Amino acid sequence: MKNIWTKLLLLCLLPIGLEMVTQMAAIQPAIAQITSEDTAENQIRQLVVRSRTIARLPTPQVRKITIEDNYALASWLQGEAGGIIALVKRDNVWELLPSIGGGVPRAEDVNRRTGMPLRVAASLLSRHIERY
Repeated sequence: MKNIWTKLLLLCLLPIGLEMVTQMAAIQPAIAQITSEDTAENQIRQLVVRSRTIARLPTPQVRKITIEDNYALASWLQGEAGGIIALVKRDNVWELLPSIGGGVPRAEDVNRRTGMPLRVAASLLSRHIERY
């Protein structure tokens, strides 16, 4: 009897699992190549939108981008959710850095979580927040 319940459960979960695998396969890599035709802000915007896009949720909107040296902060909104993403440019490629957490982060938190130099994190945050 236990085996029948296990099979029934798996049959019920199979469509959900297939949908999740399909969505995961559609996720684009979280990098964006800088070209002479695209500005850094456009590349960052595309990267953030791709990384935050999830089926059945509103399309993410990048509200603000602040760039300094090879680092950037981008604020995004997706329905009622939102946050700030940190990025780094390595070999002309923008990459997402690890999450800096919710709310307005402190420079020390950005430095600790992403490896961004403290001076750059403080400067970026100061400029990024003042533009709100």
